[in-house]
Amino acid sequence: LEKTAVNSFDAALIQKPYFDYKNLYLISSNKLYVLNKDLVQMKWEKQYSEGLVDIELLDANRIMVLTKQNKAICLARDTGKEIWTKQLKTQSEREGNSIFQISLNKYKQLDRSIILTFSENEIELIDNITGNSLAIYNSEFRIDHLSNFDVLEKCVYLIENNRISKIEFKVKS
Repeated sequence: LEKTAVNSFDAALIQKPYFDYKNLYLISSNKLYVLNKDLVQMKWEKQYSEGLVDIELLDANRIMVLTKQNKAICLARDTGKEIWTKQLKTQSEREGNSIFQISLNKYKQLDRSIILTFSENEIELIDNITGNSLAIYNSEFRIDHLSNFDVLEKCVYLIENNRISKIEFKVKS
């Protein structure tokens, strides 16, 4: 094994690196960095005064940034231009992810997928292109945990204290 490139930043990087076929995506506590894969050229960077929690590669053209104030910001991957912003109801102090994508394709970045968020008693589906809400499920109990999307059953499973529930995704015509 041989180290072939190194790049340093003014702050610690707080998340594993994400990558696509041409770029690396990195975050510090308040900055998003996009570099070429050779680690030499910084394509663009953005600073967020409210602080960053996570990033998600949405598709071939978009990346989503999650802030400490529970805001989702969708950006163009190549330029960093803001496409949409949405205030989420997720809880930043929760353990584990409270936001993830649903896609029928293993390579979700190549197709049109849906973003799922959950908060204390609500699940919301969001269109990743427009940021519009597609559906909301309200639980009468606190949602403690949520499974990944079950492609075969087209559902997620949620745990509310000592109960498990199956929430199916149905298309309305």
